[in-house]
Amino acid sequence: AGHGIMQVGALSPRHKAISAPMVVRRLDDQAGSVLVDSTAAYTGVVSCVRSVDWDASGRVNIGDTATFRDEVPAGTEVYRFHTGSALPLEISGGGTSWRVGWVGASMSISADRPIVLEQAEWPDAVLPGKVHRVITIRSVEPLKSMAMTSSLEVAVR
Repeated sequence: AGHGIMQVGALSPRHKAISAPMVVRRLDDQAGSVLVDSTAAYTGVVSCVRSVDWDASGRVNIGDTATFRDEVPAGTEVYRFHTGSALPLEISGGGTSWRVGWVGASMSISADRPIVLEQAEWPDAVLPGKVHRVITIRSVEPLKSMAMTSSLEVAVR
């Protein structure tokens, strides 16, 4: 149903190998839980950590925390979530709490500060010539840190 990634201060060149330690807290046929420290993947961050927990029901909980070296201006795209959907997304909510829906999936996103969600068409890296919808997440205010929780529910076949 997609994937998300922080957008602030990405490394150049883009495809440079980096260290991103992962701790597997649980992994079996019913559920999983990992912690990923991607601090080294970004210039301009003090820390960037993601926790991901999932289960066989199709629910995935993602916790993101980032602390930046310098203040990030208001309106900067901080996170992006690729949905894989060719159709428009249904976005509702406001402030610190949002919901997004697309065929076969829905997601709730909450942050520790007001954010704005929008959708945009994005070229598909896997299927050349195709586009899909992405969710862009921007901070309403300047920020030095941010915490965000996303809960993705995927229709299990």
